[in-house]
Amino acid sequence: MTVSNDSLKAHSLFYGGIEMAKTAIRILMIFCLPVWIFSFPVKGNTIIVDQSGGGDFQTIQEGINAAFDGDTVLVMPGTYTGANNRDLSFQGKSIIVTSAQGPEVTIIYCEAYFHDQHNGFMFNNGETRDAVLAGFTIWKGFTERGGAIYCHDSSPTIMNNILRNNYARNGGGISIRGRSAPLVSGNEIKNNLGPRGGGIYVESDLPGIVISENIIEHNWSYYTFGSGILIKNALNLRIRNNVIRNNRSGGGLAITGGSEIRVRGNQITDNEGSAVGGILITHTSPTLINNLIKGNYVVGRGFGGGVLCCLGGGGYFFNNTIQDNASRYGGGISFYQFQMETLGNIGLGVEIHNCIIWNNSAVHSGQQIYVADGYDVTISYSDIEGGLDDIHNEGVVNWLDGNLDMDPLFVTGPDGDCYLSQIVAGQTVDSPCVDNGSPDAILFRGTTRTDEIQDAYVLDMGYHYPATILY
Repeated sequence: MTVSNDSLKAHSLFYGGIEMAKTAIRILMIFCLPVWIFSFPVKGNTIIVDQSGGGDFQTIQEGINAAFDGDTVLVMPGTYTGANNRDLSFQGKSIIVTSAQGPEVTIIYCEAYFHDQHNGFMFNNGETRDAVLAGFTIWKGFTERGGAIYCHDSSPTIMNNILRNNYARNGGGISIRGRSAPLVSGNEIKNNLGPRGGGIYVESDLPGIVISENIIEHNWSYYTFGSGILIKNALNLRIRNNVIRNNRSGGGLAITGGSEIRVRGNQITDNEGSAVGGILITHTSPTLINNLIKGNYVVGRGFGGGVLCCLGGGGYFFNNTIQDNASRYGGGISFYQFQMETLGNIGLGVEIHNCIIWNNSAVHSGQQIYVADGYDVTISYSDIEGGLDDIHNEGVVNWLDGNLDMDPLFVTGPDGDCYLSQIVAGQTVDSPCVDNGSPDAILFRGTTRTDEIQDAYVLDMGYHYPATILY
């Protein structure tokens, strides 16, 4: 067959025009990269995935397959489903996979059911924090582990996604297992379901997991704890600045093993469970600093509307506000030893400093605090309604200097209703909790003032909201 020169020119112009258009799209999309991506160095090429055919590939896995370390796979808006758009793998590559216009318009629809199981992403090839997943909605996954995302022996960065309406036996939203230490930040994890950990499940022996600045809400678990987050085992774990709210059946957060766990700056509110409302702690003693634990409640015969420590669980509580929680025993905090005949009187030590524990309720005993035999609780510089006389005490309570039994005078401010009344911020009276924390406590960035000026001088008691005006 002979092809004329005119035909060759037309062919060249046609396909050359397509490549020029693709290049123009690529340049435009690079300038329109999501803001969060600029936290990471974009070193390599940008591969465009567009299901309508306007990019380099039409499916997400094809884009990942073509990428090398340092590349960015940029996904155009659309609902991605079917083969190569679910059960996705980074294949151990240090790449960024991100949407071009955010999770609201870039959806991975797993279309999974009991007899046809799939999830969104599986990280199981040793990925590091340089493997970044950002900017997707992952919807309707159904699998054994990690309904939306499963990490096993991998430590990726998972940020700014929406994980909703997924199911898994371990981690309806995210499951973290093996030697994994991912960064999970800025995500919305909601309406997920799982017998163990409706939102997030963690069972890892690699130090360094960070779960920060997520909204974890309306998740469910079949069992009695961990509807928001269930930590079965972890080392050097940080849970910070999250909103954990309105989770059902198993409460907000359960920590049932591990060491060097720090829970800081979280708002754990309006969670409900059959055994615990806000936080369950067993077999370990984490540090809880500057958390708001409010409005959580137990349905049934449970202990600890706000916090339950049991089965060898203790803790170190600094600058927390524990308010408006309810349960059968220990409305605010309950320290209770189940199976004492097995554990014996082991003298678990607990410290409570600079906290406000107020307006909690219990059907039977321990409106604010319930201390069972086997616990040794030290309290200082804290405002506890009813004082020492209102603590149900079967163990040891060391009531030290600086404690109060005075209305903390909460007021409403920009971010909530647990600021402290202060004349310098425009109120007519000062809360007794202002400047009455431990004189030895180290100041941290945060505020109890409605004008959002950072706390200064002697640290105030209770939870501090983020400060916008710093000294």
